[in-house]
Amino acid sequence: MSAAAAATFPSWAMLEPFVFRRDDDSSFWGATFTIAFSLANPPLISRIYAHLPGFPDRFKCTPLAIMATHRHLALLRVGHEMPSTKLLVQDFFVYNAGAAAAAGEEENRHPCSSSAEKHRRLLTILSMGLLCRGDEEFVVAELNLYCPSRRSKVCADICWLRSSSSVVADSSTSPAGDQLQLGGAWNSMRVEIQCSDDKPGDVWRPCGGWQTNAVIPFRQWLEPSPSVFFLRLPLDDDDFPACPNIRRGTSSYLYRAVSVVGHGRELKFVKVARHDGVRFGTLKPGTGFTITCHTLLMSDGGAGIAGGGMAWEEEYKVTSDELWDANLPEHLPRDILMYPQVDIERPHVVHFLFIGQWKYVKKKMWVVSIDMSTKIVQSCSLYINGMEGLQTDDAELIEHKSMDLRPFLPCEFPKFLQLSSSRKRKDME
Repeated sequence: MSAAAAATFPSWAMLEPFVFRRDDDSSFWGATFTIAFSLANPPLISRIYAHLPGFPDRFKCTPLAIMATHRHLALLRVGHEMPSTKLLVQDFFVYNAGAAAAAGEEENRHPCSSSAEKHRRLLTILSMGLLCRGDEEFVVAELNLYCPSRRSKVCADICWLRSSSSVVADSSTSPAGDQLQLGGAWNSMRVEIQCSDDKPGDVWRPCGGWQTNAVIPFRQWLEPSPSVFFLRLPLDDDDFPACPNIRRGTSSYLYRAVSVVGHGRELKFVKVARHDGVRFGTLKPGTGFTITCHTLLMSDGGAGIAGGGMAWEEEYKVTSDELWDANLPEHLPRDILMYPQVDIERPHVVHFLFIGQWKYVKKKMWVVSIDMSTKIVQSCSLYINGMEGLQTDDAELIEHKSMDLRPFLPCEFPKFLQLSSSRKRKDME
């Protein structure tokens, strides 16, 4: 890597979760698959490419998915059907971008069971997360809600796989001579959920319709006897109805996001509130929206929440009228902004996804970056070109995003790739 390339290498990335396949679907099953990352500085979007020999046709299923990232690690799922039993099998791989990274570690494909009798089950991939501690430890965890009929308590069923605490020397696979290893077995436990504020009744709110939209790694390590706390988001009462089965207003996951900044020490919640009450679509004429950002305060200084407390503090509130007054229509179109993502390196900047041409199934999409402290748009770049892009290499992406619109995945492992390259250069000198 040249000095010029190193200077422009991204320290973090917004990764498109769609996996671009680059194979002919004709190789035999069992061959080694390869992945490659195309990294770019935000607000440009990074991509993942995969060569998947022997996997099912790309138009029939999605066998490879990137599920989570944390610091130098990325969690990938490979799903396939066993020919003999027709059962779906999940394999999980952890990609390590650090200097001591191995080629990849395959995790146990037999998840845990809460009953005494062991049986296979598929993990709920939307409820899974990845958390690492230092360079040598990580844990993959799944959390599901358990609400007993007696309503005596609400519990979290946690299933996890931890890397071993030991490091095995292997000079053939690592320039540093170290290679991470997996612990090898899934574990599970049921933990009662505690309410983190003065509203203990809130802990029952998710029981009627719990749905996980995101798993965010933040500060805490998964201890042998973990505590699980329910923290109410800073929402209006209408945004959090007493009966979660009754859907009101907008589709919340399109307009809300939690972002971790400050080297993993600060949590921000950004909400885009539509004034027209429409769930998905263009703004009604004469209406607008309000963007609000809250920061999570932890009374114990971040060492943990036992004996302390947590509270949300409003950082700013900006209306669409304020944004439109400060920016020309060609810089900021007069319509709804979606999928907010706080910039990891510049927390005062928020990136949004903007959709145009709502009347078409294959919509055009832009990435809009706004400095919320000045209300000035920093960039507005076309990401998906709708119908016009169907004749390009982005045709599969356009088809997929038109049916399954998901947020970009923030990741920091580009900075560890850069550090790895720097260390290798020093070793060669």
